[in-house]
Amino acid sequence: MSIAWEAIRRLFAGPWTLKYPREPAPAPEGFRGRLKIDTSMCRACGVCQRVCPANAVELAEENSELIVRIYHDGCTRCGECVEKCPYGAISLLEDFEHISLTPGTVMTEARVPAVKCSLCGNLYAAERLEVDIAGASHRELPALTRLCPECRARVTAGVVASRKALKRLP
Repeated sequence: MSIAWEAIRRLFAGPWTLKYPREPAPAPEGFRGRLKIDTSMCRACGVCQRVCPANAVELAEENSELIVRIYHDGCTRCGECVEKCPYGAISLLEDFEHISLTPGTVMTEARVPAVKCSLCGNLYAAERLEVDIAGASHRELPALTRLCPECRARVTAGVVASRKALKRLP
């Protein structure tokens, strides 16, 4: 009699499972879902691209913008980019519902206005990052803060070489 009673009780008790997808299921605590880039914080410095073991982060230039793209189909959700981002612009969401029928289309993108080098004209840094650099050294070296790293190295080497040449003169 107890087995029949238990069967009847379970019949009217309702389902044991969630009614997903009609009712959204919460992600477990600490779940590593999609990556999100806060465009107001991102400086397009490239740290995320350098530390990504899966090479799922791409830096690109378009017009006068630097673009940071994170491809979710290649991301292993290790969290290295989140941990190493010096500006706290990348975070892991607790979202597991993201699908696409074509590879490479599921991505997160941040477009950041960029600064052009005053010598070569190449994009080299986000405007926000350039403001951070200029704020720290603008008083001492105002001309060098508007140069890309390659041009800055060439100009600095030229200045050092000319100073050494001047010291050798009698």
